[in-house]
Amino acid sequence: MSKKYKISEVYPKSPLVEVVCEVTKGQTLFFAEDENLGIFATGESRNEAISAFGEHLVHFYEHYKRLNWDSVTGEARRLKKIYEELFEEVRA
Repeated sequence: MSKKYKISEVYPKSPLVEVVCEVTKGQTLFFAEDENLGIFATGESRNEAISAFGEHLVHFYEHYKRLNWDSVTGEARRLKKIYEELFEEVRA
């Protein structure tokens, strides 16, 4: 059984975009994922998996924002475009 969660509800440090991850329970761990972004995380609880997902989301957002367009091809280019066009960085 899987359920979808908005990241901003559980991980408040995520970029300002509505990202929904699908959470499933395995035998011992919960799995949070977004196949479009290629992000997968695990945790011993549902919230732990979602929190780990949020940390990965911020990591990859920062990673792809740093890359130059002339250095990315294929899947990296697709992901860089998503992070640059759909995410908004807000300074507190």
